Amino acid sequence: MRSLIFLTLLALISSTLALVVQVNTRNGTKYIHLNETFFDALPEECPNNETENCSYRTACYCLPPPSGYLRLGGYIYSPEHNKCFEYRNLDHGCNSFRKKQDCIKECVYGKRPRPPKALRIKKN
Repeated sequence: MRSLIFLTLLALISSTLALVVQVNTRNGTKYIHLNETFFDALPEECPNNETENCSYRTACYCLPPPSGYLRLGGYIYSPEHNKCFEYRNLDHGCNSFRKKQDCIKECVYGKRPRPPKALRIKKN
């Protein structure tokens, strides 16, 4: 009799958890992991403390700076997925936007421009 009660309780708890997971992901939210190898802009192109000096379009390939506050959210452009995603724990920087429309407008989908001649790395 005890095992029947235990199994019923276990089934109730697992179905409740499954329902909660389904409700939380119903809005189409995708969770991504930032792969640092795709953010390959040169450090000179990413002055995260001076966002007005970020170079156009190449700033979308800068690694977004993390913040100490988990509630600060925004949008980033992911070169790996070629889309803008919502991301938590962001600070102000070259590849961090407060609105998704700003992210889409700034980070044009298409070919990445070549860096300026002065910033290119010379190969010997």
